[in-house]
Amino acid sequence: MKLKELKSNKSFIWKTLAITTIAIMFIPMMYSLFYLKAFWDPYGSLKQVPVAIVNQDKSYSKDGKSYTLGKDLVKKLKDDPSMKWEFVNYNKAKEGVTGTDYYAMIVIPKDFSEKIANSSTGDFKKPKLEYIANKGRNFIFSQLSSKAAESMQNQISTKIAKQTSEVLVDKLYDVKNSIKDASTAQNKIQDGTQKLVNGSGDLSNGLNTAYTGSQALKTGLDTAATGSNTLGNGLLQLSNGNTTITNGLGSALKGSSDLQNGLNQLSNGQAQIVKGSGDLLAGLTAFKTQLSKGTDMNELKKATSTIAQSSNNIINNSKATVTNATTANSEIDSAIAALNKGDSATALSELQKAKNSTTTIVALNAPSQASTDNITSITTIDTAVSAVSGQVQSTLAQTQKTMGSAIDKFIDGANKINQGSTQVYNGLNSAATGANSLSSGLSKLYDGSNKIQTGLNSAYTGSQNLTTGLNTAASKTGELSSGLGTLNDGSKTLNSGLGTLNDGAIQLKNGLNDGYNTINNNLKFTSTGMANFVSNPISLSDKSINKVSSYGEGLAPYFISLSLWLGAMFINLIISVVSMLNLTKNKFLNSFVGKLIVGIGLVTIQSIMLTLSLQLVLGMTSVNNAYFYLNNVFTSIVFFSIMYGLSTAFGVMATPISFVLLILQLSSCAGTFPIETAPVFYRVVNKVIPMTYTVKVIRMVLSGINYSDLSHNLLVLLSFIVIFLLGGFGIKTLRSSIKNGIANENAENAA
Repeated sequence: MKLKELKSNKSFIWKTLAITTIAIMFIPMMYSLFYLKAFWDPYGSLKQVPVAIVNQDKSYSKDGKSYTLGKDLVKKLKDDPSMKWEFVNYNKAKEGVTGTDYYAMIVIPKDFSEKIANSSTGDFKKPKLEYIANKGRNFIFSQLSSKAAESMQNQISTKIAKQTSEVLVDKLYDVKNSIKDASTAQNKIQDGTQKLVNGSGDLSNGLNTAYTGSQALKTGLDTAATGSNTLGNGLLQLSNGNTTITNGLGSALKGSSDLQNGLNQLSNGQAQIVKGSGDLLAGLTAFKTQLSKGTDMNELKKATSTIAQSSNNIINNSKATVTNATTANSEIDSAIAALNKGDSATALSELQKAKNSTTTIVALNAPSQASTDNITSITTIDTAVSAVSGQVQSTLAQTQKTMGSAIDKFIDGANKINQGSTQVYNGLNSAATGANSLSSGLSKLYDGSNKIQTGLNSAYTGSQNLTTGLNTAASKTGELSSGLGTLNDGSKTLNSGLGTLNDGAIQLKNGLNDGYNTINNNLKFTSTGMANFVSNPISLSDKSINKVSSYGEGLAPYFISLSLWLGAMFINLIISVVSMLNLTKNKFLNSFVGKLIVGIGLVTIQSIMLTLSLQLVLGMTSVNNAYFYLNNVFTSIVFFSIMYGLSTAFGVMATPISFVLLILQLSSCAGTFPIETAPVFYRVVNKVIPMTYTVKVIRMVLSGINYSDLSHNLLVLLSFIVIFLLGGFGIKTLRSSIKNGIANENAENAA
């Protein structure tokens, strides 16, 4: 009854449908416009979102440099408008995140600067930025703020990398210089090791020679020790013999002194003899004179007295015959006394004795040729005295006659005595002089002998010490020889080791030189340049194609497709209601094609309104404006054709089917995230739903067209139109045929 009333009130229904249709026409535009506007540029609007920053960092000094990284970070954030940074203490920040004041908080720890400063010297203790977000309040923003914290971390890491790189490069230059110095030093070391190798070879040869020489030296020292011992024994014997010589020289020195004294006395006596012989010669001459004159007894006595006096002088001065001379003197005195008494016999006897004594004197004191002549003279005198004595015994007169010739002989003998005495005297003087030289020489010889004795004693003592020293030297030389043998073996080992060392030194030298050349050839950058490179090693050249200017533009293909789907679904619903209520009697409008055309017209208007609003309100641009409008119109037609085919086939049931399709498309069309991130089911569905292809086409129209891909997607969408329209019409025809068949069957049954 009510339905009949509604049908009767067609005017009211048309008005209601008209208003509804007009409202539906705005649904795609409003849905896309409002939604995209709200999220058109959310990253550019984060400066209004409060995030708490808590700086607990304390400044830290190291190597004369002050580190205040927490303070520097706060200063940088104050100039960063990307978010609403609020710098508060920890308690307030914690309370605000737990409540509603802050979406997140970032805490800079108190040892932040200290750990970063120490990292340059190898103390790798990472400082931690503490990030706390209230994800339950807004998960999406928590993700964004987390990215901000990560960005902060990256900035600090970049700064640390820059500082560390500067230190590292500076150290590399230090290493380079050190390698250069080491290379130079190693060159000198290698030169030294080469010299050591050469020297060790010479040392080995020298030690081998020294070892051989030490053995020969030991043999020589043993021989020398034996010889030194023999020398000591010889020196001892020589010292003993020299002692005997010295003692003999002492005695000879004393005898030479006595000889000298005796010769001096003999010389003096000989001088008296010379004088006495002169006097004797004079007396004899006078005696002869008196005798030739007939000298009387008194003259004879006088002459005899003179002869006696002369003999006495000769006797007194003959040192070697003191005793005989004394006797002769006594006998002559007796002869003189007898002559004084006139006792010529006694006088002759005493003279004979005196003659004997005188003969003895001459024999003892003058063994020379001069003494022989004196003896001859004395003999002559004796003969004369004997003759005188004989004549005296006969007659004094005859004596006087015969004594003349005898006296002549006596005078000749006396003359010879005088000459001989003079020669003896001269000889004694020479002997005395020689005895003096002999005494002086013997004295020097004695002194020299004493010195020789002292030297021999010292030499003997020294020879004993030498023998001991040579024995010790021989023993030590044996030890030296053994040590030199060991040392020689060691020098060979040393030479081998030094050779190995030299080879290693050469390799090290070459390695250092190669290392220096390598690092010198490759270390062509400064610490600042390397720090800048390490902190930002990649220069990103953004040559992206099909650029999208904003977050909203990136989501636009998804929301445009969604909006047009909803718009087409509501338009199809209105047409279905009109058809179901049979509000028009126009056959064309009630036909399949008529309703299709009406629906296409309405969704076309929707798509144009949507596209225009996006351009005017959001400033959305496309690579081709005509393509943008045409594609949106085509998309609306595709979506309406699908829904119209469904409604044609299934009637009212098409609406829930459309909603199911909408839900599947929202999760499977890859409008937000790449389809590769979705589970397998959604990836399978993605290939058979129309919104997958409309999203792709709209993206190309907005950012960049791949015409091959565009053609493919458009053909797929066109196939959706054909399939759903033909399918819907075919199903409706089949349903009508079945329905008519059932109706006819019922009519026949009723008849």
